[in-house]
Amino acid sequence: ITMAAERTVDVWVGADFVDPLKLLPALMRYDEAAPPAAGAHQGLRYLHHCVGELGCQQTVLHNYLVLLHARLSDDATLLGCLRGTLDAEPAGGGGAVVSGVGGGGAVVGGGSPGPGTDLSSLRSTQLSELAPLAPAYETFYDPHYALRVCAERGRHAACVLLYQQLQLHEEAVALALRVGNLQLAKQSADVPRHEPELRKRLWVQVARRAIEQA
Repeated sequence: ITMAAERTVDVWVGADFVDPLKLLPALMRYDEAAPPAAGAHQGLRYLHHCVGELGCQQTVLHNYLVLLHARLSDDATLLGCLRGTLDAEPAGGGGAVVSGVGGGGAVVGGGSPGPGTDLSSLRSTQLSELAPLAPAYETFYDPHYALRVCAERGRHAACVLLYQQLQLHEEAVALALRVGNLQLAKQSADVPRHEPELRKRLWVQVARRAIEQA
């Protein structure tokens, strides 16, 4: 795969007898010398085929997909990966097709925030990726592993989403407030609808910060 990545992945995708787990070492070796852009990364392309088309449920494959997106993709694409709402593998030119934006697929490209972008600078359309969407495939990654990977790389929007998935709503609101995004803090405070006391407490925290910023 390191010599002819695209052609090799074409063969893998067309071969029903291939075991993706046995190809993982080759994907990791390729990743060491792969292009830095997500759109040109054939490992991402093959992993999306595994989880989206083949329905692979192995946690190690899903974890590796999250790791690559945390390293290479913009925030909207990473959020789509975590929610299982990416309806296609990364497209060429550094963009990625993400479902659920504007009712259909949207290309997230050159102007989108890249890895490590400050959460306070995200546009409202990108923050809406945190809202529930119908998944294109089921995710089987370890959320604790994903949280560690995203935290190490400063992927704050992804961390907020993962805190929500882990029912750590106070941590989600605290992180959103810490990075200065009041809109995301409001969205996070509204998540625990079945826990009125917690929800009220979180909204008090958000209200206090809003008053301080007024």
